[in-house]
Amino acid sequence: MCLVSLSIPNCDSSSSSLILSTPYAKFFWGGTLLTIFVTLVIFSFFLLGWERIKYIGSLEWFIRTITNNIIPARKQTFDSTVIWWQRGEKDVENTFTNPDWIDLVDPVKEKEENKDEFLLEQKDSKLALILSIVGLVTLIFNAASIFGLFVTINARKIEGKNKKNTAALVLSIIGCVFFVAFYAVCFSVKIGSLGLPI
Repeated sequence: MCLVSLSIPNCDSSSSSLILSTPYAKFFWGGTLLTIFVTLVIFSFFLLGWERIKYIGSLEWFIRTITNNIIPARKQTFDSTVIWWQRGEKDVENTFTNPDWIDLVDPVKEKEENKDEFLLEQKDSKLALILSIVGLVTLIFNAASIFGLFVTINARKIEGKNKKNTAALVLSIIGCVFFVAFYAVCFSVKIGSLGLPI
């Protein structure tokens, strides 16, 4: 990808030699979004693989290995059979896979204890409505409609159907349709055809 468009002619920030086998080739918007998607997929697989080896080789692993081998108090916490380089491994199971979650507010318990007050507050429905409105009226944060849809579905399960989550459901569905339509246009229209300087 090219960062300085002034130094290289016909250079575009969305160019990539991976997709077209031509460096600095200009893409449609769809090519740009495809480049972003492919990059995210590659990095996701990279991080999943790194998680399998417990982040050995990362900066955190180096720091943990040094401190766990030098500081006596930390060194004593490990069994003598643990090899020096294993002392810096990340505990993936307890940190990421099955962490010890702390729920500050349990919606089911709160609903049972303060049913009338809980239904009057309608916290999830309010949040769903805000997200759906933001997703509908803004172009940059249009993806909020997708999150709003999930929050709306969850709010209808917990709080039951009400005016707020019904309105949020309609607005978030409209926002999701706009989201899909916007990116469909991005995949088919060149930026230059809109008269924008590129």
